Amino acid sequence: METIPTISTSQISALCGVMVTTTFLKELGINPAFETGNGLHWHEDDLPLIYMRMAEHFIRKATKETQKQLAAE
Repeated sequence: METIPTISTSQISALCGVMVTTTFLKELGINPAFETGNGLHWHEDDLPLIYMRMAEHFIRKATKETQKQLAAE
């Protein structure tokens, strides 16, 4: 039987250096591998995708805030 390497939401937070939630990861379009009574587990192979989606999210937010500041000047 083949096991699928997974990572917990807490482990993702530790690796990212910022707290992430299961809701946030789902909003980024990341699908969990499975759910336990303790929380969701994610495909370990999705970690690069998670980083990329988080980067895109923060770039969009930074761009929006920059545009607001420039419009206020």
